[in-house]
Amino acid sequence: MTRCIGIDPAPGKPTVVCEQLADGTFAFTPWQPYEVRARIVELLDNAAASGQKLVVTWDAPLRLDPGAVPGSRDYASRLIDNAVSRWKRGVPLEAGAVGVANASSVPHNLLTQHVWGLPVGAAPAHGAHLLLPGQMHATVSASCVLAEVHPAVALAAWWVGQGASGPMPKYKDERKNARSGLRKVAEFVRDHVDATCPIDDILTEKDAVLSDVAGLPDDRLDAWIAWKLAHDWTNGAAHPVGPPDGGSYLLPTSLDWRVLHDGLSDSAKQKLKKRSAAAC
Repeated sequence: MTRCIGIDPAPGKPTVVCEQLADGTFAFTPWQPYEVRARIVELLDNAAASGQKLVVTWDAPLRLDPGAVPGSRDYASRLIDNAVSRWKRGVPLEAGAVGVANASSVPHNLLTQHVWGLPVGAAPAHGAHLLLPGQMHATVSASCVLAEVHPAVALAAWWVGQGASGPMPKYKDERKNARSGLRKVAEFVRDHVDATCPIDDILTEKDAVLSDVAGLPDDRLDAWIAWKLAHDWTNGAAHPVGPPDGGSYLLPTSLDWRVLHDGLSDSAKQKLKKRSAAAC
């Protein structure tokens, strides 16, 4: 049986790790920034020793576009991010519900580089296999598979695919009294995507230091969605979406690269051709 781990990394607060336990419940575990690399190494070593296949989903950029040139203006501008930014314009969303930044504008990059040697690297550290567009579970034999996820984009894909009423609300907000969007999104996931979603554990406001539930509610939701996408990939219900050999997200199969590519601007399509040619 494949073990799935969903991770919401953070350099300035606990990284939240989600896994389903043998009894069907979910554990949310906090890792401090300074211990994430050692924890990952331990996780992979234990999987190798047991012969168990491992799928790790990571909520941060793991690869740049092919042909990206260090020092150039477009070095961290990825076609997957560009395509999703245009796609979401046609999706019913509240302002700020889905944020898409280029690969240099996210705070997780230093931690990601430290732990995996990515996105600036040819292959992930620790012997993991980076999941690429077109690779399904049956075609990947590596003992550890690593995949990038963007939980808010996955939520938007589910929101559209399930025909939810009204725009998807913003669910990330640092104000403790502004959790209505988070509750609405979590209830939608539980009722229309996966009934096993541990909504009570996700929404609890208990102090993470004093509780056995790690992280802020939106971090736990992101980590659970990361786990869900890893699990769905093992069952053929999720796939890596992006340009060939470039940045990609693991997303529900309801959203594919053809839909995103068709929405690209002509200049972005030309950029994709040039980068693909430069990578050959």
